[in-house]
Amino acid sequence: MLPLNRIAVDPVRFQVRDPTEDTFVKERFQAANEASLMESLIGLVERSQRLDPIVVWQDPDAEHSCVFVIDGHHRYQAYVDVLGSSSSTAVPVQHLIPGITASQARAIAFDINKRQTLNMSPAEIKGRLFLMMIAAELPGSLRELEARWGISKSTLSRMQEKAREIRLDLQRQAAASGEKWNWEYVRNHAPKWREVGGWRKDDDQPPPEDWDEHTVLKLLAKLTKHFRRDVVAHRAAVEKAFERFLIEVDLPDHDEDGEEDEEPDF
Repeated sequence: MLPLNRIAVDPVRFQVRDPTEDTFVKERFQAANEASLMESLIGLVERSQRLDPIVVWQDPDAEHSCVFVIDGHHRYQAYVDVLGSSSSTAVPVQHLIPGITASQARAIAFDINKRQTLNMSPAEIKGRLFLMMIAAELPGSLRELEARWGISKSTLSRMQEKAREIRLDLQRQAAASGEKWNWEYVRNHAPKWREVGGWRKDDDQPPPEDWDEHTVLKLLAKLTKHFRRDVVAHRAAVEKAFERFLIEVDLPDHDEDGEEDEEPDF
């Protein structure tokens, strides 16, 4: 347990999730899910029900050895919304082992988010890995990274090559401006993977001119099954949504991994 007013947050250093790595539609769905989650957590705190421990890390270099949230930002915010950030009420926490560096703490937070908390989309995972590569905080061979994160070696290789180029550029920029080269600089200045990664067509996907009538009918059946009622009730909205969809699928957040994100829960 730790008094709430002894805990701090530093989103630039320790916030793993970044919904802007995803498409507009997925980003909006995640925002809606997080709003629902916050409402639920706030309700639990208001009813004095115990939440899961907030994972924290004590920064030995910070003033007064500040304790930062590594995982559990939503739970922390729920406590703050109900009790206030200056509250001395003790809340459940889990401390990381003393001596862990900030870089190691970020890696632990990433691993927790990938495995245990809100599911990170493939685009978010790639975006985070790319950021860690730029900051030179991602040890391991391509084979090890492929096994751990489920991303193909070819994609990881492209990410590493691009990360090296960007790292050199950012280091030169930091030196020229007299700023300190660290994680915060990378987080604030590095481009996102979806912006630089490019889009690779699936070689197994036949070009549109080769699609037969059977394929078209299968797609039509899927669309009819899932969207017929919506078209009848909100035709203009559906037309606008599909117009946005055709734009979204051309954004550079796909590659040769052939990964599919989970369908949103309507």
